[in-house]
Amino acid sequence: MLFFYRLRRDCHREWVRLGPPNPFLPNDAKSGWEITKYILTGCFERLPDKQLVKLGRPLRYYEWFYIIAFLMFMLLFFYYLVR
Repeated sequence: MLFFYRLRRDCHREWVRLGPPNPFLPNDAKSGWEITKYILTGCFERLPDKQLVKLGRPLRYYEWFYIIAFLMFMLLFFYYLVR
């Protein structure tokens, strides 16, 4: 939430370009995918605000960890399901 607050406050043009994301209410599928792609690919690294970039890096690592953990869970689930 802090990342999106600072993005809206300090880099308003980028926030609007993303559609503007809402961390509390659900976004539609298109804006949700844009936000996820924006964070996973590290597009925030080119922003001029270095503090915002520092906030985005752990968020990027968390999202990659979350996706990998989810995929591993699904693989284990299906492995034990068909075993």
